[in-house]
Amino acid sequence: MTRFVCLTDKLIQELRVLRQPPCALVIEDDRHDAELMTHTLRGMGVKTSVVSNGRDAISLIKESLTPTTPDLNIIFLDLKLPGGPDGPSILKEIRGLAPNLPVIVVTGTVDSPMVTEAAKLGYVGLVEKPLQPVDIQEILNKHRIRTQKPQLSS
Repeated sequence: MTRFVCLTDKLIQELRVLRQPPCALVIEDDRHDAELMTHTLRGMGVKTSVVSNGRDAISLIKESLTPTTPDLNIIFLDLKLPGGPDGPSILKEIRGLAPNLPVIVVTGTVDSPMVTEAAKLGYVGLVEKPLQPVDIQEILNKHRIRTQKPQLSS
């Protein structure tokens, strides 16, 4: 007896998403920090995009969060960015577009008013500069972002 399975469009989309590598967006103006995060994430099998200012970040987020292509799994957001908008403004925009998308704040000054403002908007984690690859790995583990390659050892 032959059985046929009817796959709904929603199930087909979910299966496609499961086969794709996880995707991260790094919003960081410091070239060294952006390269460190990108190298670490890509080494773990995470597809990574990088932007260095708020305008490009918001544009890319809007492109990536369409209902048919949910391409982002996590965002790493530096709070101090040149040329506006700043990190908290970007986080506010993200919360309006994707309230449940994990956003990790990256900062060199944990006790700054920007961190307090971002906390009110709802980030899920904070990584303090100088960055360490193990910090990035721990964040991915904590938020169950599956990676494609073996993870770094500490």
